[in-house]
Amino acid sequence: MRQTLALAVTCVLFAANADYESARRKADLIENDQAKPGSVISFSVAEANAYAREEARREVGDGLRNAKVWFSSGKASGSAVVDFVKLQTERGRPPGLLLRWMLQGEKEVQVSVKVEARDGKGKIDVDEVYLEGVGIPKGAVDLLIEYYLLPRYPDAKIGQWFELRHQVERITVTPGGVQIKIKG
Repeated sequence: MRQTLALAVTCVLFAANADYESARRKADLIENDQAKPGSVISFSVAEANAYAREEARREVGDGLRNAKVWFSSGKASGSAVVDFVKLQTERGRPPGLLLRWMLQGEKEVQVSVKVEARDGKGKIDVDEVYLEGVGIPKGAVDLLIEYYLLPRYPDAKIGQWFELRHQVERITVTPGGVQIKIKG
């Protein structure tokens, strides 16, 4: 029984690592401007999940775990367990007393965004945010974006059109994954 369980765990870990390596290679092609003009690069849901988990671990560290993504037509959603206080404290900017009190400990966070990307321009609109299963009002979402997202990613554009980089012409989000069309 133990050998069967160990073999199953090994297979799952190997598959997740293979999915991450595949996604990383594809992302590198795009980010290094080496994707063939006119090509479409597809990321499966499994690749996107493996990539999200590993990149979140590398980028954020202990403040975020259990990252998961899923897709529907034109929408991307994700969830993770987040320790907001740890995230800010690790960055040398501990939150004030009120936010510390409200956000102390690990919280299950779920976010859904609408993704539009065509003609070399993209736009991401936040549709829904849930904290511990409770919907967060837009004003509070705006505060979280301002306090947690923008300090880490100051060039992020939420709710406004921006130029896609790396010769990306279009991004299509479907239940099966994400397709990125390179200009050609």
